[in-house]
Amino acid sequence: MVRRPYQNGRQIGNPSFKIARFLHLFHLCHCRRFLSHLPRPRLHTLDQRHVHHQKTQRVRSLASSSGNLSFPFIITKTIPMEFQHISSGQDFRVPVIYQSYCATFPPDEQRSHEQFLKLFTNPLVKINALLDDHQHIGYLILWELSHYTYVEHFEVFPEFRSRKYGSAIMTSLRKQYPKIVLEAEPENLDETAQRRIGFYQRNGLTVIDKTYVQPSYGEGKNPINLWLLANWLPENTVHIKEELYDVVYP
Repeated sequence: MVRRPYQNGRQIGNPSFKIARFLHLFHLCHCRRFLSHLPRPRLHTLDQRHVHHQKTQRVRSLASSSGNLSFPFIITKTIPMEFQHISSGQDFRVPVIYQSYCATFPPDEQRSHEQFLKLFTNPLVKINALLDDHQHIGYLILWELSHYTYVEHFEVFPEFRSRKYGSAIMTSLRKQYPKIVLEAEPENLDETAQRRIGFYQRNGLTVIDKTYVQPSYGEGKNPINLWLLANWLPENTVHIKEELYDVVYP
C-alpha cells in the first residue's frame, strides 16, 4: 500500500478531504440563499370579525443535512382571533361558559341558569365565543340597544389571562361597535377594581357616570353601586340608565 505524504496533520491530495470540503461549502451557500429568500412578515389589519395579533416564535437553529451548520433567526406568524356567535343554549360551549361565569363574577352580578339560557332567544343579545386559532379562550355577552352596544359580561378564561387578549378584544370591539357601554366596580373598592378601571381607560373607555346602580337580577340578589364607562361622551346618561333598567334587567 502506498501512503500519501502528510502536511499539517492531513494527507496531501486526499480526495475524501476535498469532497468533504466541497460538500461543506455547498451547504453553506445553499442555506445562505435559503435565508435570503425568506418572505418578510406581513402585518394584518383589524376587521369587524377578526383581530390579528403578532406572535413571534424563535427558531433556534437551521441545520444542514449533516447537522453541523447553525443560523439563529426569527420567524413571525399571525394567528386570527375570532368572535363566533353562539345562537343556541344547546351549544356544547354553553356549559363551559356558564361554569366560568359563575366562578368569576360575584353572585349579585350573575343571572340564574334559567335567565342565562333565555338570553339565547332574545333578539337583542349576542353571546360570542372568543376563539384563538380555533381554541376557545373566553366569551362576550352583548346587547345591541337603541344607539349603542352594552357589554354585559366579558371574560377571558383564567388559563388564558395575562396574554394581552383583553386589549386585543377591546380593540376589535371598538372597531366593530362605534358606541360601547359597560359597567365596572368603582376603582376605590379594591386593588383589583382599580386595575380593571385602568385597563378600560387604557383601551379607550371613559367613566361617564359614578352614580349608577345595577338593579337586582332577581329574588335574593342585591343591587350594586357601579360605574358606567363608554368609548364616547354622551350629553347625559339618563336615557342610557333608563334603557338598561327597562331592557336588560329582569
